[in-house]
Amino acid sequence: MRGVGIVNDMTFKSGPITITRITNEGTKIFLATGKIMDKKKKSYYGSGGWVSDLKIGFRAVSALDFVNTIMVNRVQHHFTLAFGNLTEEMIEMASWLQIQPLDAVPYQKYMQNPH
Repeated sequence: MRGVGIVNDMTFKSGPITITRITNEGTKIFLATGKIMDKKKKSYYGSGGWVSDLKIGFRAVSALDFVNTIMVNRVQHHFTLAFGNLTEEMIEMASWLQIQPLDAVPYQKYMQNPH
């Protein structure tokens, strides 16, 4: 794989992770946590890892709820990932900046549009 950067095929370290994205012109924050699973599960080539135990804020969610929340709230792609559970720290920061955390939106089999 000549001409490819050094992080072409990197698997994230197992453990807790925080996923965030400030959105809606800086007025909302998508804040989620989970756990990067052990590297034993086969994956695609590239940088990443499999995440289990998903939560949005403090609420446990399924993978469908996770994706639905992103889609319904039109959260842009490209998220910040940090090792560790930083939920309390991120909520504190959001409060200082007057940014509202997004609530989980349960998955439904039909289109949801809050706007």
